[in-house]
Amino acid sequence: MSMYRPSLSVLTPDPVIPPPPASFLRRCEDLDLLAYQFTSPTELCAESRQAKELSALFRSKALMERTRHCLARAAESGLRSVREELFPGCGLAVIAHRAGAQPAGFTTLLLLTPAAFSTRTFQDMCAAAGLDAPRVAREAAPYVREAASDLTLIVRALLGAAQDLEEVEEQRTALDAFTVQLTDSYDTMDLLYSVGRSMREPFKPEQFLNFVCGRLFSGRTFRWIAVVFKSDTSVAAGLRGLLVTSGQLPCEVEEFRSACAPLVTPMNVAQVMERVPSLCSPERPQVLAQPIMCKGAPVGVLVAGGKYGDDPDVSSYDTQLVEAAAGYINAFSDNVALY
Repeated sequence: MSMYRPSLSVLTPDPVIPPPPASFLRRCEDLDLLAYQFTSPTELCAESRQAKELSALFRSKALMERTRHCLARAAESGLRSVREELFPGCGLAVIAHRAGAQPAGFTTLLLLTPAAFSTRTFQDMCAAAGLDAPRVAREAAPYVREAASDLTLIVRALLGAAQDLEEVEEQRTALDAFTVQLTDSYDTMDLLYSVGRSMREPFKPEQFLNFVCGRLFSGRTFRWIAVVFKSDTSVAAGLRGLLVTSGQLPCEVEEFRSACAPLVTPMNVAQVMERVPSLCSPERPQVLAQPIMCKGAPVGVLVAGGKYGDDPDVSSYDTQLVEAAAGYINAFSDNVALY
């Protein structure tokens, strides 16, 4: 008799819904519980350590159908804990997880008492799955609880543990976000302070601009950062046609200059632009451009692109930092023009 095997889609977590916490599954293992985790009522993603035959029994068609029915009821009701009898002596408890206000899958617990193994339902399920019932019963022995009241207390305690884990995770997430904000604030102050101190040499514009580009490049995850000045006579002689870069430019120098020319605009605000010819690629579609002003007129552009890392999209922090750095370059350009 053939054994029911779920398709691969049943065993693959939904990429949209966060999976249940693996730490909770480990707690269930420590308590010698048969635990199974689902990202949705139909998608099994993990299970506790157990014998092969026990796993096959849970995945059998009859038992899986009853489990999914219970999971669907839990999902529809919105309850944190649901419990029902699958057959005499065998119950199923469902604990619904949360990630903040969002659902984060389910952990199901197969609850067994000695009476389960003498029932006709258990015998029929094993036969339908091609399993030896006495062997399955022997393998299940370490997970059996003598009294149903013990199982009730275990489920209640695990629900409290799940809620505690969620609260700890929320606090960890908030702490991580605060740490990032604090680090960004320090980096901003350090960059602006160091850039401000380096403005004392108006006769060495290339040295100053190299310093600014280098600091931005080392502090952010852009593949390249550049300052490009126009080549016409409206630009101060010390800046005219100047190109300063950090990182690897996405194209040849002359092509890069031509691609940046349309970005020199009177709009003194940073813009996140997509699919700029020669500056962007399908893998890195965004470029951040901030016009450089001298005496109120646009003379160049501070531009960055090819962002990579965990967050490859240009962020509001990237924009604010580039705008702040451009403010110093604007003041420096005024000084160069003056002297």
